[in-house]
Amino acid sequence: SYARTAWQKESAEAAVVAFVSKEAVVCPDRTCTVLSDAGKLMLWDASHWTIDAERLFGERILEAFPGIFD
Repeated sequence: SYARTAWQKESAEAAVVAFVSKEAVVCPDRTCTVLSDAGKLMLWDASHWTIDAERLFGERILEAFPGIFD
């Protein structure tokens, strides 16, 4: 839920660590990506991404948090 995500983000900021919301990556602007542009499924279930999704969502994370792995 978005309330839980907000709490997690606040906790991460207090600990001075990066917090990446899975919901924000999968559902930017509260519109969830469940199919790729090619029509492939992006999620196996509510908790597991497909390989295509890992690539796309990984790109979104790197765009939103440049240098996160430095």
